[in-house]
Amino acid sequence: MRITDPRAASNVARGASSVEIPQRDEAAVQRMLRVRAAALAREVPAADHAIVVFGCPARPDGTPSPSLERRLRSALAVAEANPDARLVLSGAAVRGRVTEADAMRRWLVSNGVAAHRITMEPSARFTLENAELSAALVRNMGASKVTLVTEDFHMPRSRALFIAALRAVGASAAVETARAPDVAPPSQDVERAKITRDRANQIYVHAT
Repeated sequence: MRITDPRAASNVARGASSVEIPQRDEAAVQRMLRVRAAALAREVPAADHAIVVFGCPARPDGTPSPSLERRLRSALAVAEANPDARLVLSGAAVRGRVTEADAMRRWLVSNGVAAHRITMEPSARFTLENAELSAALVRNMGASKVTLVTEDFHMPRSRALFIAALRAVGASAAVETARAPDVAPPSQDVERAKITRDRANQIYVHAT
């Protein structure tokens, strides 16, 4: 599996004609395989409908950042409209000590979501891992329907990665989206560059 150097995305966004794409380091590949294998081995409660929320960094005190809270408000609306659905909250402690998953769980429970409806995924550090690890849990739930929640600018890449990850683990759930509003999204050029990077590096091809 390969991944672009972070500088490559900015080069593409500036219109560079070509960038060097180095090999992804072996330690990163092995970590991905370990955490995905662990997710595939987890026993989780069965659910026909899963609401999957991709996290983003929380505040240092563990409360949701404005961006994360927008995603949570969208997730809450879907959860209230679908009381039998389970929520999968995905995100590691990228900044600070509190995982994004735990920050999301605390906020949702404080806003009326029953704790027993929530499945935590606290290992994903970036969007590819959100997709890989959440897809494994969705497969184990046996869900036939997923509502994917993230911000509007982030949704095209997230949805593409998530659908590819579902296929890779043999899940066939239909994927709907609940797009949280953007306030200050990155430029479309930057996000398009990330999509180009993922495709150019065959990031949808899963290491085995």
